[in-house]
This record gives sequence, C-alpha cells and structure tokens, in this order.
Amino acid sequence: MRARLVSLLAAACLAAAALPGFSLTFAVFGDNRPHEAGDPQPAVFGRIIQEVNRVPGLDLAVELGDKVLGSANAAVMARQYRDFQWVVSKLAVPLHYTVGNHDLGPTSYTAAFGHRYYSFDAQGCHFVVLDAYQPGAILRITGAQYHWLEQDLAAHRGAAHTFVFLHPPLWPRYSHVGSSLDRYPKDRDRLAALLARHGVKLVFVGHNHCYDLLRHGSITQFTSGGAGAELYRSPGRFHHFLVVKVEGPAVTVTLHRVGAAPQVVYRAGVGAASPPAEKTTQQ
Repeated sequence: MRARLVSLLAAACLAAAALPGFSLTFAVFGDNRPHEAGDPQPAVFGRIIQEVNRVPGLDLAVELGDKVLGSANAAVMARQYRDFQWVVSKLAVPLHYTVGNHDLGPTSYTAAFGHRYYSFDAQGCHFVVLDAYQPGAILRITGAQYHWLEQDLAAHRGAAHTFVFLHPPLWPRYSHVGSSLDRYPKDRDRLAALLARHGVKLVFVGHNHCYDLLRHGSITQFTSGGAGAELYRSPGRFHHFLVVKVEGPAVTVTLHRVGAAPQVVYRAGVGAASPPAEKTTQQ
C-alpha cells in the first residue's frame, strides 16, 4: 500500500510539473571513441561539444556510450577515461552517461561515470538509461534490470514524456545486425512491448557509427553514433548530434550535422507533423 502511495505521489508531482507552457531542450550524441588505443579523443568530438554549447536554451545532454576504445590494461583505460572526461568537461550543461561495450574493462566504470542503469527527471519529463552489458545478460534487458524498469515506468506514469537511452539498437540496420538487441528477439520484443505500454515514443541508441531514424510500431528509434568514431557505410555516414526540444505536449528532434545547417527530422504533438521515416521490419 505504501509503495502504491509513493508511486501515485510521484506521478502527481510529475503531472504537476508538466504544465502546458513548460519547455526542455537536450542534446544527444554517441560513439565518439578513438580508432586506436593510444589516440586522443577525435578532434571532431571537441567540435561537437563546442556546437552543442551553442544550442539556445540547452538544459542537459545524454551520451550514448563508447566513450573510449577500451583496453585490457587498467592504466591505459584510466587514461582513456581521463581524455574523455577532459573533453566533456567543457560542456556547459550536465551530461548523463550510457554504458557502451567499449567502455567496460579493468578500470571501474561506475567509479568514473556512476550507475550503469538509472533514471532521472527534468521539467516533468522522465529519462531512462539502460545497460545492455550486464554480466550474464549481454545484449538483453532482463532479470533485475527488467524488473527495475517495470517498477520505474509504473512509478512515472504521469510524466509528460518518457525518453529511453541505451547503446545497442533494438532494431539495427546497416551494421551490428546480430550484435544488438536483435540477437535475443524474444527479450527485445518483451522490452519494446513494455516501453510501448508505458507510452514511450522515442528511444535513442548508438553502436552503429552513423545517423538513422526508423519506426517500429509506436516507437521511433534514433541512432546517433556519429560523435567521432570511424563512420560506417550507411546513408547517415556523417558526424552529428541531435537536439530534442520539448514544449508541453510537442516534441521536435533536430539533426545537427557538423558544419551543416540543422534539419528537423521529427515532430510530434499538438499541430505537429513529423517528416516521413522508414519503418523497420521485424528482425
């Protein structure tokens, strides 16, 4: 009974925060890792950070994993962590981290970046960051993490919008097919159904070093893996970041290619019509 009351109070607080006139702007980027273990962070990643800082009214940023190349040598990996942290220390807003496969090694990830799966709230919106590399559950959201997610989503039913972030795609294209959540389709489909039941419309992923947008049922999956790592062959083969702007019930996603004019790629909400996007088929 007490847990139910806490859940209802949390939902009421979020609903109260989500007034029609509220606004929130956040940036999303991922896969900035260098190509070689001894390389510094890519120069284009520093440029992306500069461009992110110029986004008007920016409130926060979320990165999608693969901050570093990784190493079996703890000292080398610790240096890679420091190189990444030095670059992102120039961000003018708080940065929230997502764990990628290259981020894990002999150096403690949690000591450097905090929890591997967690959630937080901002301006009546709920943000969920998942870990697809839990021991014994690689490329699966299952076990304790799945049960935590069920409870977390239930406790935040009153959020104006819920956004979900993880490193590998649910529905990969162009690359990493079979090395994303599609490796275990039953677990992937169970996760997607849970997100859909709780009204999640946008999921942000990396892993593929490109930009991509696709829809699967009621969920739109954005791949933003172009923050500096070597780019993969795909239609979205360019360095970039995304900016998400929430204005009450309306959500707009803008693609920012490095050195190019921003392009609106998604709109939803009152009076909004989103540009067309391809629909994925079941893997």
